[in-house]
Amino acid sequence: MNKLFNIFASSIFSLSIIAQTNISQPLNFHIEKEVLSPLLRVVPQSQIFVDEDTNGAIDAQENCTIRFEITNEGRGDGVGCVVRTAIAGTTTGIIVRDIALPTILSGEKRWVEVPIQAGKNTETGEIQFSIVVDEPNGYGTDPIVGKISTHKLKTPFVQVASYKVVGGDDGKLNRLEMFKLQVIVQNTDQGTAENVTVGLHLPENVNWQGGSEQYLNIGSMKPKETKMLEYELMASQRATDMITIMVNVAERTGRFSKDTEIPLHFGQYTKGNIALVIETTDFQNVSTTETKSVIIPTCTIHYPIAYKSTYSSSSILLCYSVSGELGEDYKIEFSVGGKTVEPIKQMPHKGAQTVSCTEVELPMPQDTKRETPVSVLVVGANEVIWSRDKREFKYVCEIKPTLHVFAVGVNKYKSDDFQNLKYAVYDAKDFAETIMNYADKNEYKQVDTTIILDEAANRYNLEDQLIELSKRVQKDDVVMLFFSGHGANVNDDSYFITSEAKDPLRGLSFHFINQRVKDMKAQGCHIFVFMDACHSGAMRSNIKGNELRPITLAEPGVVGYYSCTERQKSIEKDELKNGVFTYALIEGIKHGKITISSLEAYIIKLVQEETNNDQYPLVIKDESIDNDYVIFYKRK
Repeated sequence: MNKLFNIFASSIFSLSIIAQTNISQPLNFHIEKEVLSPLLRVVPQSQIFVDEDTNGAIDAQENCTIRFEITNEGRGDGVGCVVRTAIAGTTTGIIVRDIALPTILSGEKRWVEVPIQAGKNTETGEIQFSIVVDEPNGYGTDPIVGKISTHKLKTPFVQVASYKVVGGDDGKLNRLEMFKLQVIVQNTDQGTAENVTVGLHLPENVNWQGGSEQYLNIGSMKPKETKMLEYELMASQRATDMITIMVNVAERTGRFSKDTEIPLHFGQYTKGNIALVIETTDFQNVSTTETKSVIIPTCTIHYPIAYKSTYSSSSILLCYSVSGELGEDYKIEFSVGGKTVEPIKQMPHKGAQTVSCTEVELPMPQDTKRETPVSVLVVGANEVIWSRDKREFKYVCEIKPTLHVFAVGVNKYKSDDFQNLKYAVYDAKDFAETIMNYADKNEYKQVDTTIILDEAANRYNLEDQLIELSKRVQKDDVVMLFFSGHGANVNDDSYFITSEAKDPLRGLSFHFINQRVKDMKAQGCHIFVFMDACHSGAMRSNIKGNELRPITLAEPGVVGYYSCTERQKSIEKDELKNGVFTYALIEGIKHGKITISSLEAYIIKLVQEETNNDQYPLVIKDESIDNDYVIFYKRK
C-alpha cells in the first residue's frame, strides 16, 4: 500500500513515482502530456482585492474586484475557459457572475478580474470565496480561496432622546401660565441624517408663544449628534386636564426617524429631565411616557466592582441598590446580553427607599466568546427605561473543540498504469473507525468524520470535500488527515492519484491540499497527517532548519507521522490486514491517553519489532511542537 501526502511548506522534489504492492517497490513512469494541452496556473502572490474606499471590505452599494494573474504553462492554447466563483457566508446583496475568457495562448500570462457588486441589502459579516479558471478538458487552475469582510449600509435614525417640562413658580404645570418644553433630538445610528426637520403639533387650546419655531429644518446631523430645542407654550382655561404634544421628526428619506408623543397633565410637578435612555441596538423598542411628579429613581450596581469581570458558572451574583422613590409606576428589570431575564433568586427590597444592597442571581450563557453585558434597569410606564447600570462579563470556561477525521482510501484505479492495491480502503476505514471508537467524547464537542473510498475518491469530489472541511473548522479544532493510495512526483510537482486519473497530472495536486491546510491553520486548528508509504521520510526535506520550538493551544501547527525513511520501503503483512505502520498507529491509539512523543515512541518500537529493524518510522514537525500535547484521549 502506498500513501503519499505532502502537506507542509513547499519543497522541490526529483521526478519519481511512489507505489505499493504487498511489498512496495519504487516504480518509474514516463509521462507524456496530451498533444497541445494547456496547463493553467495562478501566478503565486498575484491575488489582489480592490475596493472603492480602500478599507479592505465589501461595503453596501460598492463595486469591488478580485484580480489575479494566470499563466498557460502547457503546449496548447486554453480555449473556452470560464472563471467560476462560488461564495458562502454573508452573501445577502452580493452578486458575482461567471466570466468567459478569450483564448489563452501557450506561454501567455494574463490578468483576470472578478467583479463583485454589493447591493443596499448587504449585511455586516464575511463571505468565503473560491475562484477557479475552468478549462473544458480539466487543465484549469487550482481554486483561489479566501475571506472578505462585508459591511451593511450605514443609516441614520433621528428621534427624541429626552425632554423636560419647566412649569411655573410653584413647580407645577398650570393653565394660563407659560411653560417651557425642552426637547433633545438625537441621531442615534451610524449614518449621517440629511435635511432633518422637527415639527411641533399642539393639542387644542395650547398655543405656541415663542422660542424655537414650531416647524424647523435643522439641516444634517452626524452620528450621535444632538440638537436642543426649547418651546414656550401656554394653555387656555379650555384645555383638558390631560394633553398630548406630538413631536414629528423626519429626515431626507422619510425612513429613518421616529415621532414622539409627550403626555402631560395640569397640576403635575415638573422636576427633572424625562430621559429616554436609547441604545443603537434597541432604540426602536423604546417609547415615551408621561412626566412624573417625583424624582426619577436610579439604580446602581455595587458588586462586582470591576467593569469587565469573568465568570465560569451558569449564573452570576449581583448586588445593586435603587435611590429615589420606587412607586407603583416603576419596576426593576434585569437584562443579560440585551435580553430580559428572570432572576434565579433574589432578596426582597427593604422599603421604598432602598439604601442597602439587594442580591440577585442571574442566568448566564455558556457558549459566548464575547463580553456579555448585564444590566439592572428601572422601568416606568409604557416600558420606558428611566435608569440603567451595566457591567460586562467574559466567559472563561474552556469551549470544547471538534475532532475532524478525514480519511481517503483508493484500492481500484481505472488506469492500467496504476496497480490496484489490497489494503488502502481497509486502512482508511480502520483508522476512522478506531478514532471514533477510542477517542474520549468528553474531550470534544463532537467527532466529525468523512470517509471517501475508491470511485468516490475522484479529484473533483476530494477538492470539494477539502474546501468544505476548511470552511467548517474553528479555532482549537483537531484535524486528522489520512490518505491511502498511489502518489507521484512529476516535473517538480506532487500528486495523490485519484481513482479516475489516467496519469499523475490528473490527480489531486499536493499544492491544492497544502492550500487547504494553510486555510485550516489560519483558523487556529491543530492538524495531524498520517502516511504509510514507501520512501515517506523524503518529506524531511520540507522542514526549514532543525529548530523545534514548543507550541501551545494558541500556536497551532502541523505534525506528520511517516512510516519509514526516504530510502526505505513501507512493509505490509497479510496477517495484519494493514501496513505495519498503520497497524502500529491503530494499536497506539487503543493503548490509551497518548501524546505526540509517546505515540512516536510506541510506533517506532512496534514497527521495528514487526519488521526486524528493516523499517524506521519518522515524525516530522512543522513550525514548533509541544511533545506533551495529547492527541488521543481514550474513551472512559
